[in-house]
Amino acid sequence: MKRGFALLPVVLLALVAVAAMVMSVDDPRWLVPSRAWQTPSRGHWLGCGDGGIDLLSAIASATVRALAMAAVVALIGWSLGTPLGTWAAYRGGAFERLVTRVCDLLQAFPTFLFAMSVLAAVRVPSRLHIAFVFCVTAWVPFARLALAEARVLRRASYVEAAEALGASRLRVLFRH
Repeated sequence: MKRGFALLPVVLLALVAVAAMVMSVDDPRWLVPSRAWQTPSRGHWLGCGDGGIDLLSAIASATVRALAMAAVVALIGWSLGTPLGTWAAYRGGAFERLVTRVCDLLQAFPTFLFAMSVLAAVRVPSRLHIAFVFCVTAWVPFARLALAEARVLRRASYVEAAEALGASRLRVLFRH
């Protein structure tokens, strides 16, 4: 798949969800018991569920919220994992081994089981608890990728030249 088309399914899903929210007639939290289990009609394209909730509104609202949570989790994972992996590879030694082992440990334990254990430990589980679990584990792939790439570039001739010319470690990390 070409690079520009990788986000196409996500963008299409977001557009469909936003369009469905615009087209839906009700707030997804409204309960209208007289419409309970109503079949699809012009006013309610997917019909109504238990308690008279418009199903199109509920699905569209849930999709938009899930996409927003996924974007936030990915952004947090990227902003934590990339600098950590890059710094660990550049420093090397014990710190690099520690970051690698922590990544190994977090990837060895399934995220689903971690999420289930956190949700079981909380009195009233919510989306924030699931987002927390995903944020705890989302940085690992970014850190691994940055670690691998920085290991390769750590001994590149232009990095060694920058260090020989007196560039600080921070400048080398941001520049090269």
